[in-house]
Amino acid sequence: MRLLKVPTSTLASPVTALALNSDSKWLVTASEDGVVRVWDVKTLSQVASSEKLSRSEMNKLKPIREIHAHEGVNLTAVYIHDNQAISCDVTGKVFKTDLTTGESSHLFTHTAQINDIASVDHILLLATETCVLSYDLSASKFLSEIPSRSEVRALCVDPSKAYLETVSLNKVTSLYQIELFNGDILYKKITIASQTLAALNENTKISWSPSGDRLALPNVNLDPNTHAIGMISRSNWKSDFSLIGHNSNVVRFNPVVFNGEAGKVYQVIASSGMDKSIAVWNTTLQRPLFAAADATTQIVTDMQWTHDGLTLFAAAESLMIFVFSPDELGVPIEDSLLKDMLSKLKVPELLQSKISATSATPGATGNTASGGGSTPVSTNATPSAQTVPAANSAASPPSNDNSASGATTTVKTLEPSIPPAEITKKDGKKRVAPTLVSKSGNGNSTSTTATSQLLPSARLESHNTVMEFDSPSYTAPKSLNSQHDATTETGDQPPRKKRDVEPVEFIGSVAINPNTSFAKVRISTPKIRSTFTHDSPDDETLMLEVRNGSGTEQKPTKITLFKNSTKQVFTDFIPKLAGLATGGEGYFWAVSTVDGVLYVYSDSGRRVFPPIVLGTPLSFLEGKGKYLLAVTSIGVVYVWDVIAGRALFEPTSLYPLLSRSNQELLTRAENITLCSVSSSGVPVVTISNGNGYMYDMDLDAWTLISDSWWAFGSQYWDSRDAKDDGSIVGILEKKTNDEIVRRGRGKFLQKMAKTMLMKEGYENLEKTISLAHLENRILVSYKLKDDGEFKTHLIIYCKRVSEMGFKARLLEVFEELMGPGESDPTWDNKILSFDKHELLKELIFACASFRVVQRILVQFATDLNILDSLAF
Repeated sequence: MRLLKVPTSTLASPVTALALNSDSKWLVTASEDGVVRVWDVKTLSQVASSEKLSRSEMNKLKPIREIHAHEGVNLTAVYIHDNQAISCDVTGKVFKTDLTTGESSHLFTHTAQINDIASVDHILLLATETCVLSYDLSASKFLSEIPSRSEVRALCVDPSKAYLETVSLNKVTSLYQIELFNGDILYKKITIASQTLAALNENTKISWSPSGDRLALPNVNLDPNTHAIGMISRSNWKSDFSLIGHNSNVVRFNPVVFNGEAGKVYQVIASSGMDKSIAVWNTTLQRPLFAAADATTQIVTDMQWTHDGLTLFAAAESLMIFVFSPDELGVPIEDSLLKDMLSKLKVPELLQSKISATSATPGATGNTASGGGSTPVSTNATPSAQTVPAANSAASPPSNDNSASGATTTVKTLEPSIPPAEITKKDGKKRVAPTLVSKSGNGNSTSTTATSQLLPSARLESHNTVMEFDSPSYTAPKSLNSQHDATTETGDQPPRKKRDVEPVEFIGSVAINPNTSFAKVRISTPKIRSTFTHDSPDDETLMLEVRNGSGTEQKPTKITLFKNSTKQVFTDFIPKLAGLATGGEGYFWAVSTVDGVLYVYSDSGRRVFPPIVLGTPLSFLEGKGKYLLAVTSIGVVYVWDVIAGRALFEPTSLYPLLSRSNQELLTRAENITLCSVSSSGVPVVTISNGNGYMYDMDLDAWTLISDSWWAFGSQYWDSRDAKDDGSIVGILEKKTNDEIVRRGRGKFLQKMAKTMLMKEGYENLEKTISLAHLENRILVSYKLKDDGEFKTHLIIYCKRVSEMGFKARLLEVFEELMGPGESDPTWDNKILSFDKHELLKELIFACASFRVVQRILVQFATDLNILDSLAF
């Protein structure tokens, strides 16, 4: 095997997706710069297989064509159909390019980005935020949608084109029987043995074997400490074996089937890891054929094999080419034998034969899909949350997906015909895990990151890995079910369909904490890692290492602070499993356990407090300066001043930020995308709808900092991707921008703004929203004690109200800064770090050019004895 990386100077941008045409003549790459590049596969393979590369051969590593149809935006997926490249970008635009001529045409624009593409004959299947789109290339029209309540991240179709497999953002896989009928797509969801992924990377890919008998899933959820590639058998839709040892995100079967021993055959599969390694496996062996550690500097986003099975292309920061010599992977079987294997595949009963029967059934509906599974986490590994009704209302656990906004279908779907199956080990025996391909990584314990005003920016070492989360509990008190049933029977409410919740029996049950069952909010909790570390943000020589034991006295967890990676500063042992760690800014180190106990240490290892018992596992543990924030899995927020040894406020809940209008259901809330604490001890939270909040300790309530409404209409909103002015408000507004872009709402908001401004009575809408945005930034920066932010926006605000002639608002600001003077000895002449009179002088000079407010300026300039210095 030989490996060659195409120089990054040739590509000019990281590669995001790959596609090969049917005879592997052309390779198409999609890039972050929006350029579609076409390569000659034969040339790439020849150069990569050369024993000694010359300059002339390296010069051949150039694309034969570059297409700039997408105008510089990041490409998400690419596919080749009949020598035409179908490319998609983050804005939802889809282009078709003729590979022979390079001519491009716009197919359509979707409301959200498209994550993956597959096809059934001339029908494109596209993974989107709310559904699987189907588009007829020959007729240039949309067909039925396959709805999904969670964003579809990856999909693939089996060789017989009878099954579609998808992976959603909530890490749950779904299987559909599909069929073309009368110019439309028919589908039926099939229940398979519960298959969820332990973690979901933004660039996850799944793959069917060339013989169609197996489906490969990366990083299946065997147990928290084992990484494996799951192999799902087509015969019974069960996982009959796994390839253990690789924390993978992309898997791709070799299109060739190989001869094995005793007349048996085997297959080859490539996997790319979240630790930036690439491995190739023989499916009959437990160890990989080879593993290339640290093959890339970025996570691999896609892989493709040529049709002869001798060349593997991988997309990352560059294009990587793996070339195998003939017979290196094995001896291929005859083409006729492969065709015979495909012909023997069990093809399901035709869907259209059941349409009439389903349609004739009273009450049969055709626009829903069944499902069940776990809770999603965000691509940056942040916990998700559910809101739960109060104790006097009925509760029902959510389905496995997010709500499908506007996703409907016009065809009938059929109930699953295959019963749920249990996962079993191969041959009923446990398999011995071989040496891991992935390096033994230790995860950084902080669950979100921000600038130095919020979180310490930990060093990105090789031992830091992506954090994974366990789903929140769906259980609810048994009394809620009884109350709901009684209400339904009396006829006070119309009966409705729901999934039965699992009742909690408190006697003899130690698995579920009653606090969780009665909680209004459930948040994902970090999975327990065998070893993880937390680096000091201020001293790069300090590192806190946590090595989990068995959670008992026989094998306790070891907590060690190292200096220069070798010298032990202190060591402690606790008889519990630890999940999170934070601190290291010279004030404290903190570690939380899975049962909600918090241990706080000084730099020397002295216990600052006795263990703090919170009673519920923690979802967030963050430190900034002397302040420590903890958020439990039931949404309770604590903040302590560690030096003063006191809480800053009574424990509060995230429920007001995550609550939903439907109080009768256990419903999906928005995901929490950031939860942190400022340098002044203020909790800050952002959620996936783009809103940002902080907790006001004076008001004892959550207050809104950043809102997409201001992005919609404020002239002072900065919509640039690179926005980050170093302030907390700037960070949260950047989060709002990111969510607007992720949901594809930018153009929609712009269009709506233009429409609103043209309506009668809304002429001053933009000015009003702009002032509200400025006033909010001033108030928030004051609460956060951000001097620079406060002064900058106060000056802008005063100039704007002066320009608009809002004298009353300007007068209120000036009177507040002027104060009663020496007549009131209790009056404070300071606002933050500024002298109020000096700040007022700056405001007067800033507004001096606006004639409409000059009388007000003269009045206050006279009182401050600066009238002679004021030049209008």
